[in-house]
Amino acid sequence: MNKTFNINLGSYPFAIDEDAYNYIQNYLGTIRNHFSSSDGCDEILYDIEVRMAELFQEHLKGRAIISMKEIDEVIMIMGKPEDFGAEPMSETSYSSTRNRKSDTKINAGKRMFRDPDDQKLAGVCSGIAAYFGIEDPLWIRLIFAILFFTGAGVITYIILWAIVPQASSASDKLAMRGEPATIQNIAKVVEDEMSELGDKINEWSKDLGSKKKSDVNQGFSVKSFLAKAVNVFGLVVSGIIPMIRKVFKPFFLLIAILLLSVLGITWAASFVGITYASSAIAFMGPDSDTLSYLGIGSLLFTAGLPILGLMLMISRLVFNYKIHKNVRTGMWTVWFLSLFTTLFAGMSTIREYSTSHNYTTSTDYNINGNEIKIMMPEENLDHSFG
Repeated sequence: MNKTFNINLGSYPFAIDEDAYNYIQNYLGTIRNHFSSSDGCDEILYDIEVRMAELFQEHLKGRAIISMKEIDEVIMIMGKPEDFGAEPMSETSYSSTRNRKSDTKINAGKRMFRDPDDQKLAGVCSGIAAYFGIEDPLWIRLIFAILFFTGAGVITYIILWAIVPQASSASDKLAMRGEPATIQNIAKVVEDEMSELGDKINEWSKDLGSKKKSDVNQGFSVKSFLAKAVNVFGLVVSGIIPMIRKVFKPFFLLIAILLLSVLGITWAASFVGITYASSAIAFMGPDSDTLSYLGIGSLLFTAGLPILGLMLMISRLVFNYKIHKNVRTGMWTVWFLSLFTTLFAGMSTIREYSTSHNYTTSTDYNINGNEIKIMMPEENLDHSFG
């Protein structure tokens, strides 16, 4: 009968049996010794503990105590110390992972986060770019800039800002890019961050030194005053906005769900309404009802699938469930086919309404006098389709 311990792993409380406790103590101690010379040793160890805690929560599945079974599963994902160049664990391992190969391919699922390392405002665009594997977030920013003039860009950005969490840990940043959160990857992310922080501190020191010399030489100037005022304003805004987000996050979430629900209902109602609109169908293809139905249906799918995808994305963030890869692939496939069909139907409609005729008639008139009066016959040009 094993003893049980209550531990705090990455700020998560767990109950763990004695064998698993001894193994995890040895495991974390070996990792600490390996990264003891690194500037970010404490950050690396904390991120590893957070990731392990998340994995334990996934693998427990209602069980109350962590046992060696859960330890085996987590170590297979995180990797053993010798896998990333550390010394093998000194004590005898209680886990069956000793005899397993750790190079098993791991399907690291992606999660949507705001990217704080490449942000211009809140990191929404860079987070979306990282999620979809787009190297340069400039294209996402251009899309939002275009949508800004339609009014939808601002609302969408604010909603995403409110509901999408920021990637605050190394494991979050790895999940944002779809990379496995192994010990080696977590350590690389933390060490890169520490290196970038050191570079920024050196740059700030140089800028501060040059700024002091400039202030001594130039004294007070309107430019320096405006620069300081803008910096103060930026600090105030950066402090207020996170507080507003935290307070109004449930409100933004409710608005997002209601808005997307209305859009979804509107899309479905439009599909039914246009399907039974004979005049619109006749306009789309006066010579082919099949092409008309196909064009209208594909147009609705082209416009509606992005809305459906956004609804699924928000639902995934709220209810924390995974969207199967086949569903995502199917939605993208249907959307591209719908877009192609819409363009084909549109070009076909243009060709049907694009025509040219030459009409020539000759009539002999006996003209008396110098004045000619021409009168056109009145015709009813009010035509209807269908």
